[in-house]
Amino acid sequence: MSKRLELFLIETEFHVDELSQKFKNQMIKEYLACRRIPIFTGYNAEFYHKDYTPIIAEKFLQVVHEYFDVGELLKPIKTWAYVQNKDRFDSVWHHHITTSSVNAVFYIDPPQKGGELELCIRGGEYFKINPKPTTLYIYHF
Repeated sequence: MSKRLELFLIETEFHVDELSQKFKNQMIKEYLACRRIPIFTGYNAEFYHKDYTPIIAEKFLQVVHEYFDVGELLKPIKTWAYVQNKDRFDSVWHHHITTSSVNAVFYIDPPQKGGELELCIRGGEYFKINPKPTTLYIYHF
């Protein structure tokens, strides 16, 4: 990883695989159903389940507090699903500058090849990261 990227990206262990695998099929089903709604304009679909989201949010907060000095949360933590495979990939460049200050992503089933996490740092530098299992990628650009 380049020194510049190290300033903006944190890779840390995030052991939620068993829980995520349990809800994976439901995430896919809800994501695909959302994509069929004519007014759906996003690439990610919010996923909430009372036995999943609060647990993931708490684990995420533990990691955030380990790396950042954060005050009171202004918005609740949300989980979002994005589904892709070798036949379907339709992501678009976007940012979260106005919606959050710390963002993260983890892959439930990272691909052996392709499916890289692509990040752009202010100033136009682009980086591709090959995702690893049980790894949370936190970025704060």
